[in-house]
Amino acid sequence: MNISSAGPLSTLKNCAILWIATALVALTGCQGTAEKGRPEAAESGDLASCAQIRQVPGGCRRNASLTEVYVDNMHKNRTVRATVRKHSQDGEEDTDYAIAGGGQLFIGCGGGGTSFIVVGCEVLKGETEER
Repeated sequence: MNISSAGPLSTLKNCAILWIATALVALTGCQGTAEKGRPEAAESGDLASCAQIRQVPGGCRRNASLTEVYVDNMHKNRTVRATVRKHSQDGEEDTDYAIAGGGQLFIGCGGGGTSFIVVGCEVLKGETEER
């Protein structure tokens, strides 16, 4: 599906649906983690195999010079908690995101002095891992 050809309202609806679905799966996965034990921290060299930043050109929030920025879970069947550092003119800010297995999460607009990097990632233990 070519998102850029969809209207702004359609794109907004799709983003909202994906966000809600991801949040629901992530929250369910986090509940299982609390019951089953602690998350496994990824080694710093393993960050790229745990979660990655992906930029989609073509504009962001009606600004053609910006890119849409997503954090992608690189694990197909396991939820991760990725810590993403946003660097902007206002400074740096770290935010944790729970991302369902194989999922992605829109985290903001990049460009114009704003950039993102994954600085930490934990694989959350859950029922899918134990099957």
